[in-house]
Amino acid sequence: AAGASMFDQGGAGAPGIMGAQGIGPQGGSAGSSSMDSQQSAAQQQLNLLQQLQAQQQQQAAEQMIMQQQPAQRQRKAENKDDVGGASGKGLPQSVMKHLPLLEKNNPGGNRLRSYYSLSVDELFCLPSIPTNEEYCSRLPTPINPNLLPRFDLAALQAARFAEIALGALANNQVALALELSNATVLCLRECVEEPVHPSCMFDVARAYLLHGIFRSFRADMVRYFKYRRVCLTHLSQLDVSALPLCFLFCDFVAWHCTNSLIT
Repeated sequence: AAGASMFDQGGAGAPGIMGAQGIGPQGGSAGSSSMDSQQSAAQQQLNLLQQLQAQQQQQAAEQMIMQQQPAQRQRKAENKDDVGGASGKGLPQSVMKHLPLLEKNNPGGNRLRSYYSLSVDELFCLPSIPTNEEYCSRLPTPINPNLLPRFDLAALQAARFAEIALGALANNQVALALELSNATVLCLRECVEEPVHPSCMFDVARAYLLHGIFRSFRADMVRYFKYRRVCLTHLSQLDVSALPLCFLFCDFVAWHCTNSLIT
């Protein structure tokens, strides 16, 4: 009887111990409930991450669409192997080696621009050429300067090269002036592969004007009148009066030089 009592006590005590340790039916139900809550929390986190990723992808796509200005020229530039970009890739080596002179913090370029300002621009007082950042901020849809289409970039570079070419010529650096003048022509050829965008039309006209003046200083009046005509063609699409006033002086010089040669 004593043994049976001990067995009964052990049998009666066993379920209590199992229940206390969570091994019995009640403990299994609690563990299953905890696992379900963890899975539900993990699923909510996964859904949140997927939503955030979708929003980021949508924002990136919208930003890419906004940065295509204009979209047609951007697509054509991306499909070509000689895309310029802000670094000027695709330009001939003769142009690439002079690109540092166009930077605002380049001492050599600043010196040449000073010669240009004191000799030519002191007479004409043309508006300053915008930086890449200023140009991009003035677009109807502002874009990152690193995504500036190569046609627009080439137009700005052509105007900058034309300025420092005149500066080099004013300082009697003839060899450098001719190289910079050639860089102007190559940039103009690149920027007119597509119809000139209105936002850089004035800078293209300015580049033709300054290059024409450069040719006139080299006594090449035939090319002066050629670039004069091209400049006026671009200006006819704008409402400006600064450059035609410059032509009045240049035409007077051309007339004087021509009459001197005739007489």
